Amino acid sequence: MDVFVADFENHRVQRFDKHLNFIASFSTYENENLENRFRFVQSVVVNSKNEIHILDGENKRVLKFSDFSKNVEKIIGGIDAGSGKIKFPVQIEFDSLNQLYVLEKNKIICFDEFGNYFFTIGNEVLKNANGFSIYDDKIYVADDSSLKIFFLQGKFFEEKKFDFKIQDVALYENKIFLLNEKKFFLYEEKK
Repeated sequence: MDVFVADFENHRVQRFDKHLNFIASFSTYENENLENRFRFVQSVVVNSKNEIHILDGENKRVLKFSDFSKNVEKIIGGIDAGSGKIKFPVQIEFDSLNQLYVLEKNKIICFDEFGNYFFTIGNEVLKNANGFSIYDDKIYVADDSSLKIFFLQGKFFEEKKFDFKIQDVALYENKIFLLNEKKFFLYEEKK
């Protein structure tokens, strides 16, 4: 298992092994081909096919690479994506079917495994999303001082309110972890 880090200010992705030893750095900042260039990396994920997806914060799109070759295989959610156009990107995640989810401040845009727009979630529910996590058949979204939960198909499931702003959410081994400005903590075991 390798760890990929989105290095926002340095316009690159860094790769580390499971012991956090540096392996490689990947940047296209100086690439002459504008289609292959990304800046202000907001998020990076690798799907089950080992394809690297980078959320390009400057150009508001997701770039798909098969490796660190610097040749883009697919542009997802760019200016010509119609209903799938990315406007206010925050983070990206994959589900177990390799469907890509792009979190924006007020919605989640879903793309199929080929990068085609699929559907949108949370248009009327999300207000100021900061982070999200996908676990089993649900999407957990940190939205101001609420944890909002959706089914993968888009239907709203439930909301849990807190007296602090949630910065991010993560799930691991049936446990929900919340991050605020000062600390992270275990909220509850997932039922």
